[in-house]
Order: sequence, then structure tokens, then C-alpha cells
Amino acid sequence: MLAVLAVLAVLADLAVLADLAVLADLAVLAEDALDAAGPAIRARSLRVEAALESAPTSGDVVLLDRLVANLVDNAVRHNHEGGWIQVATGVRGDAACLSVTDGGPRIDADLAPLLFEPVSPGQAAALPGVAEGPALPAAATAPAGPA
Repeated sequence: MLAVLAVLAVLADLAVLADLAVLADLAVLAEDALDAAGPAIRARSLRVEAALESAPTSGDVVLLDRLVANLVDNAVRHNHEGGWIQVATGVRGDAACLSVTDGGPRIDADLAPLLFEPVSPGQAAALPGVAEGPALPAAATAPAGPA
């Protein structure tokens, strides 16, 4: 009976761990983000090239979804009328990859490192269009629970 209880306890622990590490496919999230941005893409006459290959990853699926949507929305918002957007997903080695590029204005090289730091309201004024997006990559993929 103790062995059965021990196995049940291990299975319960595995179920908790499984809930913390949710699998998501960046290709699906990118497709959803492009679909959601469709009206704005059409309104600005943007050309979209999407190469969406499966890119499974684990993390907070809500934050991953927001991350991908923010990148696509920024590519639409900070683009030229009639411009272009390229979205690609896939796997390199053992890492899921997402690339969102566009023909909009380039970010000043001095500001580029700030894109991966949490942004305060004061800093957001200096970076037009920047809000929560830069802090999301680390938060979306951070392990859940105590370290």
C-alpha cells in the first residue's frame, strides 16, 4: 500500500510540473497574431511573407501569446504604408525560434539594448510604441515556481 501511495505522490508531483511547463507552438501563435492583425495589415496595404514551421517551446502561454502579438502589432504599427512584414518560426538546434522583421524605420543602435529590459513609464516616452513588450521575452520563458 505504501508503494502505491508513493507512486501516486510522484504522479501528482509530475502533474503539477506538467501544469507549470505548458507547451506551445510559436508557429500557431504567430498565425493567430497575423490573423488578429489582418484588418490593420490590409488597411495599410502591407505585404506579409510568413514561413511558419513548427516551433514547440514551453513557457507561460499567455505571455508567449502577448509577446508574439506585440511583435506583429509593432511590425504593423511602425511600418510604411505599402511596406512589408516577414514572420518566420522554426527550430535551430534545440531552440524554438521566432523572427519578425519589417520595412519600417530602424531602431537607433544606442536604443537597441533597451528593448530587452523592463520599461518604466518615463522610458516609454523616449521609445515611441514601446510598452510591456521588451520585458516579455524573459518573463514568457522563465521557469515557473521557486528556483
